[in-house]
Amino acid sequence: MKVVFSLFGKNILGKIGVNIVSDFGRVLRVDLSSGTSKIEKIDQETVSRFIGGRGLGAKIMWDEVGPAIEALSPENKVILATGPLTGTGFPTASRVIMLTKSPLTGTYMYTMAGGRLGANMRQAGYDIIIVEGKAEKPVNLLITPDGIKVREAQYLWGMGTTLALYHLKNEIGSSFSGAIIGPAGENLIPYAGVSTDDWRQFGRGGLGAVMGSKNLKAIMVEKGHKQISMADPGQYKQIFKRIMTDFKAKPGNGDSFARYGTGESQEARSALGGLPTSNWAQCTFSKARDISMNYMRDNLGLVVKDTGCFGCPLRCGKLTLVKEGPFAGASCDGPEYESIFALGSACGIGDPEAIIAANQLCDELGLDTISAGVSIAFAMECFERGYLDREDTGGLEVRFGNSKVVLTLIEDIAYRRGFGALLAMGTKRAAEQIGQGSEYFAMHVKGMELGGYEPRTAKGQAIVFAAGNRGGCHHAIGLPVFEELKLGIHKEIEGKGELVKRHAALRIIQDSGPNCTFAYNRSFDWQNWSELLSAALGHTYTIEDLYTAAARINTLERCYNIREGFTSADDTLPGRLMEEPVPDGPGSGERVSPEDLRNLLEQYYTAMNWDTDTGIPKKETLEKLNLEWVKL
Repeated sequence: MKVVFSLFGKNILGKIGVNIVSDFGRVLRVDLSSGTSKIEKIDQETVSRFIGGRGLGAKIMWDEVGPAIEALSPENKVILATGPLTGTGFPTASRVIMLTKSPLTGTYMYTMAGGRLGANMRQAGYDIIIVEGKAEKPVNLLITPDGIKVREAQYLWGMGTTLALYHLKNEIGSSFSGAIIGPAGENLIPYAGVSTDDWRQFGRGGLGAVMGSKNLKAIMVEKGHKQISMADPGQYKQIFKRIMTDFKAKPGNGDSFARYGTGESQEARSALGGLPTSNWAQCTFSKARDISMNYMRDNLGLVVKDTGCFGCPLRCGKLTLVKEGPFAGASCDGPEYESIFALGSACGIGDPEAIIAANQLCDELGLDTISAGVSIAFAMECFERGYLDREDTGGLEVRFGNSKVVLTLIEDIAYRRGFGALLAMGTKRAAEQIGQGSEYFAMHVKGMELGGYEPRTAKGQAIVFAAGNRGGCHHAIGLPVFEELKLGIHKEIEGKGELVKRHAALRIIQDSGPNCTFAYNRSFDWQNWSELLSAALGHTYTIEDLYTAAARINTLERCYNIREGFTSADDTLPGRLMEEPVPDGPGSGERVSPEDLRNLLEQYYTAMNWDTDTGIPKKETLEKLNLEWVKL
């Protein structure tokens, strides 16, 4: 594997200027209502406590987006947050965190994407961008090192993401990188996503709808020439080299992940009884091999190019192209694991070319593939149980395995058309409309559709789904399922609170860098990371300091949702996972009973030093974490 130390062909580590402290924390605030902007600076004490990315984003959300603000109102914010490692050439540190109050869940929401947007932001001189207000008509926000331009975008309104970006880049030039919404965002679909100009997605929680509510088609940032400073450039360079040595040497960073990306594991997960199939009615899938990236690449020849984010040597993205058959011409950057699960096994679909076509359509229209796929899988089960009929679905045969109906429904969802208008509400609201007990198998928590993991056979993952701060998310407080399976403790109940707390800390610190967890968590070392952030920011971090920072961020996110009215009663799982034992595979007979879930949550609350009954952070916990200013 070739190690990349350069930025635009120049050795950036040798060009970093000497500073006593980093100047990280520069904020560009844009008000679309007035078309004005201003520069602000976050104080260094706040930066040292919240680091960047997800951490600083959570602090801004707490300060500025209170419970009186509706998700689709002009007062809600779109926050783009980089971190102290963004744009420095550090491998996998290309991520940007996007935050808002979610129209899907009503919770604190963050989502993240790679590419080169983050590097452009920092080279233009902006570490964080806050967009507020609402434009009278559709606009593009063009951000340059010299300021902003709010440009008319009516001519792009209604276009898919690729075509709109093509026209926009022809107009403004290739030096811009950014994010754009499709028709789903314009139509305020609560799980509309945001696409970057290099096919990465801010997928979860409805950021696209929030942009659409502001009449904001695109945010584009022009590459500048600002040197990204480090507090101790010499130390940073030394740690960088050490980390790269570890990164190359440790298992999991070589041929397998670089060749297949996140889509390599469908067959293995099915064999372990952990691949949700037919809306979690099953946990093994007979066509798991067919929808793996291994099979797509090595047997079908669908991968035409390896792609990667700024500064990352792994190139784990897989540009796929269907060359013949009914889906000829379909192409996407992936599909990645979550899209394969949601648009594949969850819907009973084992045709990889159909999954590529569905993924492309979601990206073009601007829909989160997870929420779209799980919502359709829910509808398929309703149809097969007789809760819906062809009159309800506008004549559509909404059955498991029907790949053509998936494509039809994705488009209908994005345009709120026919039966698609019901599914556009999300699984939670659709189940409330359909009734008849369908809530039992509506696979969401707090309104967010679940990611592709089976918590009945990995009990730590049950905590992640139930208590994660953005709803039924597999990411926000880690993925303990892999460690559980590796150690053979996946069916055990005891010890899972501390396990999840540890995984949450890892994920939160990485998200605050922010860097890609797909790759770097395979060789993550707390000592290396504490020294790296110390060199970057000029604040001396110990390993314990980073654990404390992670607990601070996790607790603040928790407090945000409590302030919004959520309680421990909302930390739950779909009825199917608590009442219905796994029917197949090595986990057969397993479930997360209500008693098991209460035990698991009490362990997690105890580990976090939150009240064991309510899940509300204790006063002494807030004080210990320097969150004494948080009032609930």
